[in-house]
Amino acid sequence: MLICDFSILNKYGKLLLDEMLVPLNVNWRELVVLLVLDWSPGCNQSYLFEYLQTDKGNVTKLINRMDEAGFIIRKVDPHDKRKRKLYLDKKGRDLIPALKDVLEQWEEKCCDCLNNEQKELYKQLNKIVVDQFLKMIQPIEKDGEK
Repeated sequence: MLICDFSILNKYGKLLLDEMLVPLNVNWRELVVLLVLDWSPGCNQSYLFEYLQTDKGNVTKLINRMDEAGFIIRKVDPHDKRKRKLYLDKKGRDLIPALKDVLEQWEEKCCDCLNNEQKELYKQLNKIVVDQFLKMIQPIEKDGEK
């Protein structure tokens, strides 16, 4: 069943990634926050929800810990003083190359049973399925906002 396949990939993929991140003293959620802030500096906390698969309270706790540890900084949004924008701090910026290396090694480990042609095909098919899910979920999310 596809749902079971997704569950196995999600659970064991994150376990393996966490193991590989031990030398850097970060976990997969912290890796996600740091990489998202590298790609999208100045985003807000709610932007991270989809990437972290958790609720607002857990994201807040994670952001607080990462702020206290010096990985990220929060700045007041000059256009809306009630909002905070998130940025990498020096400690977080310095980790980015190592995080990208670990993520590349993790992807290689996860797919080492595939040849290059199969890896490319997997990426293409995965993108199609992800895009389909995103299209299907948009109407559901809009209904939930009403």
